[in-house]
Amino acid sequence: MRVTITDKEALRALSWKAVASYLDAAGWQRTDDIPGKSVAYQHTDKEGRFWEILVLLRDDLADYVSRMADAVTTLARVEDRSELDVYDDLSTSGGVAARRAHERIRKWLVEEGWRVEDHPDPNVMLKVDVALGNGQSVSLIHEIQYPHHITIAKELVFGEEFQVAFSTLTRDIQRDTFWSIHRDLCIMGVEFDGPGAPPDRMRYYTAVFLDGLNKDTLIQRISLVQRAVALTIWTLDRGFEDGGRSAEATKELLKFVPPGGGPLAVAG
Repeated sequence: MRVTITDKEALRALSWKAVASYLDAAGWQRTDDIPGKSVAYQHTDKEGRFWEILVLLRDDLADYVSRMADAVTTLARVEDRSELDVYDDLSTSGGVAARRAHERIRKWLVEEGWRVEDHPDPNVMLKVDVALGNGQSVSLIHEIQYPHHITIAKELVFGEEFQVAFSTLTRDIQRDTFWSIHRDLCIMGVEFDGPGAPPDRMRYYTAVFLDGLNKDTLIQRISLVQRAVALTIWTLDRGFEDGGRSAEATKELLKFVPPGGGPLAVAG
């Protein structure tokens, strides 16, 4: 026997933001929206059945309670759970939505054949290192203060021999190399820190938002960070060539994937 929630005050107490976050994390797709009033979510289940939930963006609207009741009922049917269980999750959906998003992300990463290593941290909701099939790695971080997006990050560390060799280049070549790196990363839309002078490390960041979270978007963002790292390496390589370094010396200097698939590093 299914229990239906009819308590109007309980339904009114549900936050539309919490419901929206829950649907985003569960993979529902945002479709039509009326700015400042409502947004529609749609979902097709494994049996091919089509479902829709309308989330009102103001709790003072006349049909706010009835729409919340519809949302609870629909989710209970789609997920084959009781309305009480769904209501409990929606009441605390910040954490529930985050966990669901994290579960989906782990599933997608494993499907790609990538290894996921957890780094528990009480200051973040998620922190994992992902060893990619090409020997490189990235970090995925879901910070508490930024609940609506997950950051994909990478740190490129330059060894002491690299720094010494780079310091032998002329100031003009160093400046042009840094300018090219900054310009290209800005065009790509990748945020970054570094490289500093002398260059010791580069940090790359991009975000994937929960309201647009799907496997394709996640993989594309990871690939974007990889391309940003590769572009940095190629630009540095060109700087050494402009400075008269031999191709062999440059190749050895820019060997950035150490044995064992550890953190990306540029070593001499």
